[in-house]
Amino acid sequence: PEILHILEDSDCKLLALGKEFLPLIQSKELSDWKKNCVFIGPLDETIPQIQYEKIIEDSKGHRARECDEDELALLLYTGGTTGKSKGVQLTHKNIISNGMQIAIEMKAHEKDIYLHAAPMFHAADLLCTAFTLTGAAHAYLPVFSPRAALESIEGYKVTKTMMAPTMIIMCLTDSEFNKYDTSTLKMMLYGSSPMAAEWVEKSIQGFNNTEIVQGYGLTETSPVVSCNPINDIRVETVGPPFRGNEVKIAEDGEILVKGENVMLGYWNNKEETDKVLKNGWLHTGDIGVFENNYLKITDRKKD
Repeated sequence: PEILHILEDSDCKLLALGKEFLPLIQSKELSDWKKNCVFIGPLDETIPQIQYEKIIEDSKGHRARECDEDELALLLYTGGTTGKSKGVQLTHKNIISNGMQIAIEMKAHEKDIYLHAAPMFHAADLLCTAFTLTGAAHAYLPVFSPRAALESIEGYKVTKTMMAPTMIIMCLTDSEFNKYDTSTLKMMLYGSSPMAAEWVEKSIQGFNNTEIVQGYGLTETSPVVSCNPINDIRVETVGPPFRGNEVKIAEDGEILVKGENVMLGYWNNKEETDKVLKNGWLHTGDIGVFENNYLKITDRKKD
């Protein structure tokens, strides 16, 4: 039902599926998509769908499309905490501006190897923009597991990544954690939820060559608003706002954000857009305070 809602709400015209996802279109709900599907993978005569490799093989090439920075680049659906998921409209400017902010804070450079540990359908994986902009290499996990993450860090000599606290804890508690060489990992950003101080300490001890940094963001901000600087980490906070972001605390304690990384609005949903975008300020629904310019999240306004 969730996938069908997204396809219908977004007015999607074409599905691109890898082999492991082809069974989805055999379901009753998605069967109508069989004729609007492109298979991504090696040529396979047993697959009846249009095949991407065949399109490439037969193509004479096309000139790259020029676009405006304020055009819609990406539609990411966020479940939020109430009702059906909403399509967050992110422009080219949104994504690139935040990518540049992240590149500065994570000191991204061409010798980096960034591990995509977060799901690629999730806004957290947009951190990779910083590493694309700086010419770094990318390594991917099709599905997260602690063993797969640790094997990838060692095997690809990963230098930077982003994980949710639960993913970090799963790695630390894996029975074979100490067998893996994670010494190349220089920085790991974590977010999406807070991490207990004892696990922050265990993370620092376990990944003992790695800066463990907490950040804060939303799908609506492309996605990062702030993170702790490497040279001045304050564990209980999510760091100062990125340069280029304005952040203020409303009278009721809600965190408001303004900047070039703030979304256009929700797709086909003016009512919800008007609730959160007011006079250029994004009302995040999070409650927080500033402590010496470091933002601290204390609660949720709506949950």
